[in-house]
Order: sequence, then C-alpha cells, then structure tokens
Amino acid sequence: EDAVKLLNPLSSDLAVLRTNMLDSALEAVAYNSNRKNKDLKFFEFGKVYHTNNGAYHEAKKLTLVITGNRYGENWITPAQPTSFYELKAIVTNILKRLGIDRYDNESFSSESISEGLRLLDREGTLASIGLVHGASLKKHGIKQAVFYAELDWEAVCKRVTTKLKITDIPKFPEVSRDLALLLDESVSFNDLAQAAKQTEKSLLKSVDLFDVYVGENLPAGKKSYALSFVLQDKDKTLTDSQIDKVMSKLTDVFAKQFEATLR
Repeated sequence: EDAVKLLNPLSSDLAVLRTNMLDSALEAVAYNSNRKNKDLKFFEFGKVYHTNNGAYHEAKKLTLVITGNRYGENWITPAQPTSFYELKAIVTNILKRLGIDRYDNESFSSESISEGLRLLDREGTLASIGLVHGASLKKHGIKQAVFYAELDWEAVCKRVTTKLKITDIPKFPEVSRDLALLLDESVSFNDLAQAAKQTEKSLLKSVDLFDVYVGENLPAGKKSYALSFVLQDKDKTLTDSQIDKVMSKLTDVFAKQFEATLR
C-alpha cells in the first residue's frame, strides 16, 4: 500500500520501486547458489522508496549478506559456517571505523527476519542484523542459512566523527601462482611470508600456506611447504614476463635465506 507505483512500467513485476533491499540480496544469493557458488559475502549501497500520506520518501541503505562457509577449507582447519556473530562483528566494525561506538541493542523479529538485533541510539535505529526467515528463503529457493544486515546510511553518516581515506577497489585482475618448496623443519611459514613481502612490496598482495608435508620420501630434517602467492597491479594488467620475474625473485630469496629448493 505504501509502495511508489510507476505510471508506465516495463512489466507488471517492475511496476513499483523497491520498498526493501532484502529481496534483491536473496535473488543474488539464489543466483550464485544455483551455480554451485555457496560461500558468499555481498554488500550493496542502494535506495528504497515508499509513500506516506501522499508524500514520497527515499532512503539510502547499506546492506550486507553472508551465507555458506566463513573460510574455505584448508590443510589445518575444517570449513567453518558463517554465523550471526560474524555479521554482527562486521557491522560493529564498520560503525567503529566511523567513530560510532555508543548505541544500545534491542532484539526484534519480523516477517522476513526470524531472529534479529537492532543497534540504536536516542535518534533512532542505526542498523539491524538477523537470520533470514525460512519462508523468505523458500520463496527464493535457497536451502542454506542466510544472515542479513541493513544500515540506515543517512543516519550513520550524520554520526560520523572520524576522517576516512577511501581507496578504489582495483579494476585489474589478481594473478595467483604456487610454489612447492623443500625446507629445513626449523623454517616457519611466517619467515617465508615476511621475506616475500620484503622482497616484492608493490605487486605481492598476499601469501598463503595451503599444504604441509613431513614424512616418507623426504630427507631427514626436511619438510615440504606449498605456498600460494597473489599478485596484482592496481594500474594495469600484469604480463607473463612480469609475473615470472617476481616469482623468480622470490625463489632466489628463499634459496639464499632459507636454502629452500623447488620440489
């Protein structure tokens, strides 16, 4: 009843402006889940619209949705499912970065949120966080738990007390390369990661350890590490020659500092 209706819509299902952002978030989750991409973390800045006594109202929102596993399964820890508390931590950290740390908590539920929490102060609600109701998930064909948060962005911006520096997300793709190294057992992953970051400060974005082997077919006192390196240039797409040069430089450093050899 309070929806803003269009005079000349393209179709009947596009006849009104959206009154909430949850449905579009669930559509994105369903689209990805149906294509075997079930571990998701989405955000959207957008607007919702409604009418009140003939007056039109527009509100800006920031919405967050998480579902599936928190982290991918790796060699040392099993997959961990996302939770309400993870999403709450994300929301409270956003507010903290903006200098907002004084608010109250209030439990709530609605037609679309089965268990929820509001963060509010004297002037109104800053954010709401909750578990999406099973009926809403069923409507979109989603078979896994989804956690949803919505921040009233206009209310949040009025309370910002810190200065922020904003950096654009890079437009150029990341590149991943792996190395399998034979090392002394005394060498730690942290040693390798620090050496790599000191060697390549501009293009190396992250270093991860995804496999460790100690046992048969290795010399005494040795172990095998499988490392993954993510490279990215924020200004252009990396070429094969640039990537090979970086990986060769890293391999040389590991050999000189840790007597590491490639397997």
